[in-house]
Amino acid sequence: MKIYIKEPFWSAWKKFGWDKGIPGVGLDVNTVQQAVNRKEDLEISLYTYPETFIISGELVQSICESNHYIHHAKNNTTLYIIPKNILKIK
Repeated sequence: MKIYIKEPFWSAWKKFGWDKGIPGVGLDVNTVQQAVNRKEDLEISLYTYPETFIISGELVQSICESNHYIHHAKNNTTLYIIPKNILKIK
């Protein structure tokens, strides 16, 4: 499942207590659930980086649920926020 993101959540490291400067990648909870149901990986393109990254939907869900890496956006969307440094380059 391909996902295009304009830019990372730059200050996520402050909110979630990660190492200084590590940006987060926000993924809609419903989109991640679809990937889990289909047993698909997420292919993530960030416009601010030339690479495409990959991670399994199950891993995103597991990490975010167990560590409470969840953010409620202003538009009533719930996002899983994962540290960019755990993504693998495709």
